[in-house]
Amino acid sequence: MTIKTNKHGRFSSRLASAFSEESILLIYDIVLPDSGPTARHATLADMNMMSALASKERSEGEWQALLESAGLRIVKVWKYADETGDSVIVAQRTEAPLGE
Repeated sequence: MTIKTNKHGRFSSRLASAFSEESILLIYDIVLPDSGPTARHATLADMNMMSALASKERSEGEWQALLESAGLRIVKVWKYADETGDSVIVAQRTEAPLGE
């Protein structure tokens, strides 16, 4: 799923309104660190996104802000490849009880 944002960097809150309390959203993407060094592959992917698509890879803080703007919250971020930043973000509606 490609997450399209509006001109203010937010995506539609209609996504969260379609969720039940048990619904979760899984996002597979590169998640960059909020600060500090970044793995070479993740940096190259970020530069490719910038040059080819006028876009960028997001940090965990940027993902959190984006999801919160749509009424969702991050439950967990599984980083399964530190050298690439490949991760799975688990998100739920803000009002839903925290899942596992």
